Amino acid sequence: MAILSRLSIAGLATVVVVSALLIGAAGAQADTAPPNASTPKTVAADALTAPQINGVVWTQLIVGNTVYVGGEFTRARPSGSAAGSNEVTRNNLMAYNLSTGVMTAFNPNLNGAVRALAVSSDKTRVFVGGSFTTVGGVTRYRIAAFDAATGGLISSWAPVLNGNVKALDVAGGVLYAGGVFTTAANQTRTKIAAFSTSTGALQAWQGNVAGGNVNALTAAQDGSKVIIGGSFTSYNGGTNPGYGLAATSAATGASLPWKVNSIVRNAGVNGAILSLTSDANGVFATGYDFGSGANFEGTVRSSWSDGSVLWLEDCHGDTYSAVPVNDVVYTTAHAHFCGNIGGYGETNPRSYHRTLTFTMNATGLVTRNTTGNYTNFEGNPRPTLLAWYPEINTGTYTGQGQGPWNVTANSQYVLYAGEFTIVNNKKQQGLTRFAVSTIAPNKEGPRLQGADFVPTVTSPSSGTARLTWTSNYDRDNELLTYQVLRNGVSVKTLTGLSVDWKRPVITWTDSGLQGGATYSYQLKVSDPFGNTRTGDAVSVRISGSTQAASPTAAFDATATQLFVAVDGSPSSGGGGAITSYSWAFGDGATGTAMTQTHKYAAPGTYKISLTVRNDSGASAMTEKSVVVTQTAPPPDPQPGADIARDAFERSVSNGLGTADVGGPWSTTGPASGYAVGGGEAALQSSVAGAMETAYLRSVAATSTDSRVAFTLRQSPSGAGVYVALLGRAIGSDDYRARVRLNVDGTSSLQLMHGGTSLKSVSLPGLNAAVGDQVVLRLTVSGTSPTTLSAKAWKTGQAEPGWQLTGTDTTSGMQSAGGVGLSLYLSSSATVVPLTASFDDLLVKSAG
Repeated sequence: MAILSRLSIAGLATVVVVSALLIGAAGAQADTAPPNASTPKTVAADALTAPQINGVVWTQLIVGNTVYVGGEFTRARPSGSAAGSNEVTRNNLMAYNLSTGVMTAFNPNLNGAVRALAVSSDKTRVFVGGSFTTVGGVTRYRIAAFDAATGGLISSWAPVLNGNVKALDVAGGVLYAGGVFTTAANQTRTKIAAFSTSTGALQAWQGNVAGGNVNALTAAQDGSKVIIGGSFTSYNGGTNPGYGLAATSAATGASLPWKVNSIVRNAGVNGAILSLTSDANGVFATGYDFGSGANFEGTVRSSWSDGSVLWLEDCHGDTYSAVPVNDVVYTTAHAHFCGNIGGYGETNPRSYHRTLTFTMNATGLVTRNTTGNYTNFEGNPRPTLLAWYPEINTGTYTGQGQGPWNVTANSQYVLYAGEFTIVNNKKQQGLTRFAVSTIAPNKEGPRLQGADFVPTVTSPSSGTARLTWTSNYDRDNELLTYQVLRNGVSVKTLTGLSVDWKRPVITWTDSGLQGGATYSYQLKVSDPFGNTRTGDAVSVRISGSTQAASPTAAFDATATQLFVAVDGSPSSGGGGAITSYSWAFGDGATGTAMTQTHKYAAPGTYKISLTVRNDSGASAMTEKSVVVTQTAPPPDPQPGADIARDAFERSVSNGLGTADVGGPWSTTGPASGYAVGGGEAALQSSVAGAMETAYLRSVAATSTDSRVAFTLRQSPSGAGVYVALLGRAIGSDDYRARVRLNVDGTSSLQLMHGGTSLKSVSLPGLNAAVGDQVVLRLTVSGTSPTTLSAKAWKTGQAEPGWQLTGTDTTSGMQSAGGVGLSLYLSSSATVVPLTASFDDLLVKSAG
């Protein structure tokens, strides 16, 4: 419910709409580097310089590179200046340069508050509405027009209204106004009126608004209709639509259908629609309620055609303004609970997020409300809450305990305005700017460091140290990278997803340590832009004997034509942890990674050696010979012929056995993670961040058409679960199609070269739950380039067309390879172990 008293409703009514014309056709970019390519980007959370004011801003308007600012204030000053310092007079209306944040000379001097701004269709005139009666000493009754080029008041444009104006918008050559007036140009106009943008002549548009005022309106740019919103309880005698929301004919004001009004019912003394904005994607309404007669707090997106609900977010707490920018919707609110849409829950004491962002598209359904005395919107479509959380405080000017009241944007900037005094812990009053990452400083990094970012370290068994810590968080990046430093040296890198309200616990165990020795550990965290924070160090004494042992060098090597894939993970550190791997491939080439692939220039027998060294300085070496050939693989079978096939109609533990066609399965990781039974193959990840992969190495083909059916046996958690089908595997590298299944039931499809995403797309029709069977299909064909196509659908649905197609030319992948299956559990997962079962693998030659 609203935290405002009923006496504050008059103040709420001052929230107005920014014209849809202010929104650029191309959107700002939302998380500035989201972990999933299908997630839209937000602007960066860096608060850029902007002028400051000594009161409150109610409305903003972007025209070209100029930002017009209206509200209740008398003085303005540059960013960084304290109140009372470097101030100039600006009475209720001012302007500044969008790209620099520097105030302009525009100083029209209005004697009353400015509540609404709009711009003509040709961008030559700026219209202002409010409670003023003079502009620079010239009489103007609550509405005025300025020349956008010169800033001068247009003398020939002077309509008269007998009450305050709260909303303006333009369509074609008509300016639409809403507020509390009852006459315009000495003719009856009950709270709505329209004027010619060129002459100011009163237009025919009118209607009977009863039981409350008009706070907001937005006009369709095709000139067909105008949507109005406010606290009114009927429009033209109708209450559905007409109860806080109404659609009107732009020509006459006649009532039109508007279906959202049967769901969102905000009107009367206890609720209202506070803003309306729009673009080609629909109409966006925000509102508040404070008791009986009203039911909605949040933002609702509806269709232009008839007002059908496209989605709504019912985050608890008044929402004052929203702006759609391409594929992201920014809002300003005092939201304290978004749990019904997969967001943050209620806290005690209550905490607020005043800047929220949502996906343009619906991504799921609102769940049942179980918190507080709020209306249940369960089952309605909802967007996804994005990871963008600048911090803006509350001000004191209005006495209503609010911070930002208005948000607007164009293709590069998002602007918040209100009565706040601090942004991101720095003093900044009333106005702030945010920009797309391509022009922003991108300096907003992880928030915690030093004593606030220290792991708990124990030694639960001989030679081990277990580190546990709560995830750090970032204002505009969800994916963070953690380095574990042992005695100042990085020994492990992990990634995890987090935001300020959801910070999963991460655990990692260091092994092979010297018993009885003391080690120092600390954490270093960075975001995708390289902003890094380091926590304080903490020491632990390791359990076990103090006697150090030498390491053991061991490795696996797999040759495929001229390629060899080596894996040094079978090595052990003895009494210490392995700190380095040194490879010699027998042809002069060397390497230092634990696993890597090497290509020889000519066929032959080569001796490969591996030297490992532990943190005590002890080392060990082993070697083995491999034979590589340049013999071309056998030609692919005829198109359509079976290359591999497995119905998994056998019983196997600690492995997958031998396929019906395609030879024996080989696996990575512990054998206990693989089994066959009940007509299915099971791959199980028992640790968050683990990947299990099974290969059919006997298969060697360049062009394959593969499909498999899979089912999750447990629900995803953390950043989700990834299930993959490999269409060409060479050594440790591969081409794969991967389905990501998220906690909220959404999913996406990726084409991958190893761990690199080539292309990605969201799958709104694939809401797979535990037990649902999903079919994944992948084709891999040709060389230099290799062409990949993928699709995924639930069993029982019609097979769709190809949902993704891409190409790749990586040199080591342009030859025949095997096929396989893979399961990856995100490092932030909390549901472990997790099992995926596979059935009906079929790989045919694509010829």
